[in-house]
Amino acid sequence: MPENSFIATNKFVNAIETGILYGNDKTIIRSFRNNARTAPNQKDRHPRGAGPGSGKSVMPRFPPGHPEPVRNAKGGTTMNIREFAAHCKLSIASVSRALNNPPETAQMSRKTYDYVHAEARELGYRPNYHARAFHTHRSGCVGIIGGSSMKYIGIALLEGIADVLDGRGIATYLASTRDEIEREAGAFDRMFYRNVDAIIHMPTLQEGEYRTDRLAGLLKNNPGHPPILSILGGAEIPGTFRLRMKDAEAGREAALRQLKLGCRRFGVIGTLRRSPAENDGIRAYRNTLLENGVSPLNIREISIRHNFPDSRQEELRDIDGAWIVYYLLVPTCFQVLRRVCDPKKLHIDTVSTLENRELLLWLQLDADCALSIRDHFASLNIFQYSVYRIGVQTGETVVKLINAPALKPYTQELEWNQFLPGITGPETAAPDSPE
Repeated sequence: MPENSFIATNKFVNAIETGILYGNDKTIIRSFRNNARTAPNQKDRHPRGAGPGSGKSVMPRFPPGHPEPVRNAKGGTTMNIREFAAHCKLSIASVSRALNNPPETAQMSRKTYDYVHAEARELGYRPNYHARAFHTHRSGCVGIIGGSSMKYIGIALLEGIADVLDGRGIATYLASTRDEIEREAGAFDRMFYRNVDAIIHMPTLQEGEYRTDRLAGLLKNNPGHPPILSILGGAEIPGTFRLRMKDAEAGREAALRQLKLGCRRFGVIGTLRRSPAENDGIRAYRNTLLENGVSPLNIREISIRHNFPDSRQEELRDIDGAWIVYYLLVPTCFQVLRRVCDPKKLHIDTVSTLENRELLLWLQLDADCALSIRDHFASLNIFQYSVYRIGVQTGETVVKLINAPALKPYTQELEWNQFLPGITGPETAAPDSPE
């Protein structure tokens, strides 16, 4: 609705709190005007000129399927926040803080907070969603835009986010890009239009050089956009916040580990469609090898989609060190690697979510199921993180950004293996977290 559609007078605010907020704009405006002019106990409120015998359609007072709200002590109009505050013998401001905030930020005693919520439950009172949005300039909704990685980590990530946002009464609006730049831009545009309070963004995967110009242009054309938190993908988009793993550090540590173990020929196995985070890990791995005297001829890189290209298998002949960008690719690569090199002399470093590693923990690669994945190689080092815990941290960060709109964009990098209570053994790249 255009911002200049009406003047925010006291009568109009009261109309928002007690009026009907659905239908087209003209009908809503007529309803607001009518509510502002009529006595508070008048039962039948119709748009101007509408009513029994008028020949004009009458807008129903309550949306289909919704129960009639609680009425005030006189049995007249729907109870609004003023009447509810009077019932609780508290100020409107106190009641509003109790109903619109978690206990820790409501600025009142827990006893008063619980009392307000108990009275609201008993009376069936709920604040008018649209009135609250009008007063606070917040929709109470956070958008989530995800690329194809969602199919691998989506459930655990959304559970972590929801566990934080649900407790604060914040809804989520999910959009999938399927790694299409046009769909990604369209998702952002829809969320701007719906005035979400913040956006959680998992960047699309792309082939070749990673481009952000389309998205950067969209954000530039919407200078008042809500805070945007880019997670895990590592994309650098001006004006956005970032939450990511230390991807470059993982690639660097992997290269140093393999050099220390005596490796001399190296392979990099990635995917055709990549995120900036994947590129950062590969770049750091390669550059660390070059800085330590390894010839470029002894570093071979292959990108795969679903199957390993037969024409390029020989390029990995006799490698003894490898960086495989995802743990999920190890079973696919194993059948090729066993043909062109000796797995028992091969040292592998890779990245995995804790959830995916647990799913593949008992996967066997040999016919008689005598050996697990790591038993086939000289060593298998996995840099891990918990998607659920990332989801929790994402939710907490978004809440902070919503409540502190003046914050300047920043990047937070998370340590590997810090969310691994109880995980031990040779596959863990760092000591367990005290958590």
